[in-house]
Amino acid sequence: MNLGLDISLVVAFDKNFAIGKNGTMPWYIPEDLAFFKSLTVGHVVIMGRVTWESIGCKGLSDRVNIVLSSNMINNDNVIVMKNMSDVLTLLQEEYRDQKIFVIGGAKLYESFMPLAKRIYTTHVDLCVADADVHFPHHSGFEMFKISMYSPLRTSSNNSIKYRFVEYDSRNLSKHQEYRYFDLINLVLENGESRPDRTGVGTMSIFGPQLSFDIEHELPLLTTKFVGWKSILKELLFFLHGKTDTKLLEKEGVNIWKANTTREFLDARGLVEYDIGDIGPMYGWIWRHVGAEYKGCNESYVNQGVDQLQALVQGLREDPFSRRHLITTFCPLYTDQGVLAPCHGICVQMYVSTKKSDANQNYLSCHVYLRSNDIFLGQPYNIASYAMFTNIIAMMVGMTPKNLIMSVGDCHLYKFHIMQSKLQLDRKPLPFPVFKVSDTVKTKTFDDLVLDDFEVIGYMSHPAIKAPMAV
Repeated sequence: MNLGLDISLVVAFDKNFAIGKNGTMPWYIPEDLAFFKSLTVGHVVIMGRVTWESIGCKGLSDRVNIVLSSNMINNDNVIVMKNMSDVLTLLQEEYRDQKIFVIGGAKLYESFMPLAKRIYTTHVDLCVADADVHFPHHSGFEMFKISMYSPLRTSSNNSIKYRFVEYDSRNLSKHQEYRYFDLINLVLENGESRPDRTGVGTMSIFGPQLSFDIEHELPLLTTKFVGWKSILKELLFFLHGKTDTKLLEKEGVNIWKANTTREFLDARGLVEYDIGDIGPMYGWIWRHVGAEYKGCNESYVNQGVDQLQALVQGLREDPFSRRHLITTFCPLYTDQGVLAPCHGICVQMYVSTKKSDANQNYLSCHVYLRSNDIFLGQPYNIASYAMFTNIIAMMVGMTPKNLIMSVGDCHLYKFHIMQSKLQLDRKPLPFPVFKVSDTVKTKTFDDLVLDDFEVIGYMSHPAIKAPMAV
């Protein structure tokens, strides 16, 4: 709804969207209060009665104070309005040309969310126990996207970490996470019941495609918690060309553990492999295709073809070439891996420009996945290839643009159906931002470390536990 008013919400919340406890803010961060003052002085602030009481029942100086309450009377410091309709009429008649800030509480945020142009937030790095008021993130927050953010800061008062994050309205464009929802619904409605290698059984379709705009946000799903640090650690493991997943386990990443047990390796015929060895897969193929695989404990420095280095070199020297391709699939090695590669069968990069800025190159990625578990696997793949595209873009001085994913056998395991339906009932939250350090421009793939990257503003619904088909 567009009323021609410049309305913003201002809110501070913790990791669970808590904004209040026992009638007051659950924390004291002087820098946050100073930011709030600098933002709102000279403008209109709107609050509910509880918020009015929490600031001592007195108006905020140098601001027009409006309180929405059915049981207060006007005084010299505040304008009291009985209902939302009266507030909107007042704003249109008296304050149309002013900045208007809604400062709480939860019901007022919910009422004004559809009318707001932006939301100024302070992300507080806490999980407040027994908070009794929460930001209504289910009531339209999905219609906003991150536009600005500060570095992570530490309060001088109590060492609480916090970050300022500003969100702008999407102007009615649909949240990109619904594209993932559409694919789940397509499989649920039209999927063919099929047997599979694991014996679990799937609902499957063939040949769908997903695409995401990754120029300004990271498509890290929000309707369930997705462990982005695990995704990034695995991606770095691949970029380093490693195959010993015990290295990942030391970092708390256990997604390969079930496929590298002694029992699984022996059943696969890889009896000579050590526990944890995935064989010549993914990153090893990217970095050493053509070399002889001799186990995860061997060094492969300068052995085989380094597809990743060739990709970067090609993008730098001939950006508009049609040959920016890498692959994780090589028939020479398929039987030597614990699994046949599922993703990255073909990864093609495409460089484009915009009419408005012909001097800036934009990098898009199209990846083919032969087999995709859309409940557990696909959220990882989406985020991982978006991160990968961002990393390559930084290395070659380009801006990431689009991620396109084409899937062969796109399936939902039958014991994930209930979990998928639970996820479909949730509302997305704004996607986070993936920040790549400028130092990556001059680094090799072997030099990349976790601290080179930051995921900013990730918020999600709770995790949805589901078993992995092995």
